[in-house]
Amino acid sequence: MPETTRLPVLSHPSADLALRVLRLEQQLASYQRLHAEELAELGRALAQVKDEVLALAPPTAEAGGEAL
Repeated sequence: MPETTRLPVLSHPSADLALRVLRLEQQLASYQRLHAEELAELGRALAQVKDEVLALAPPTAEAGGEAL
């Protein structure tokens, strides 16, 4: 659960709305950070597996290279 900033209790309706906005902004930022980190990790894992697949593939003749 993301850490939230404790604010003084305010009784005015606009203060309640402001607090709700602040909490939603903080929650959104936390989720964006979390998902960005997860997506970066998935990207690294995918790149590693692709490198492993390419390492197993037989070499191919380059275009314009000598034929065997």
